[in-house]
Amino acid sequence: MGKGERRRNVAAPSQTVWQTARVRVDDETWAEWRHVLGERSVAEALGAYVELEVARARKRRASRSEISEREAVEVLERIEATQATLEKLVNRLEGRLPLRRD
Repeated sequence: MGKGERRRNVAAPSQTVWQTARVRVDDETWAEWRHVLGERSVAEALGAYVELEVARARKRRASRSEISEREAVEVLERIEATQATLEKLVNRLEGRLPLRRD
């Protein structure tokens, strides 16, 4: 595939566009980090790190009342989705346990 073909293959707005990045660390640090990751992919680990940092930044902005109304709605939607996921996990885990007597 030539450069011209790559430029024409632009993702539609509704598609996820995967971002790539280079990491600047010494070889020893990289080797140790790869060992720590085990079977987990580098892409997955870096993606989780990016999401964590973005969540922290959003939390800081929210605590300083620096978020827009749109961002506030997005935060509430993420909270609702997380709440639904947690509810499903609790139900599934409770289903695996014998009946508890309190």
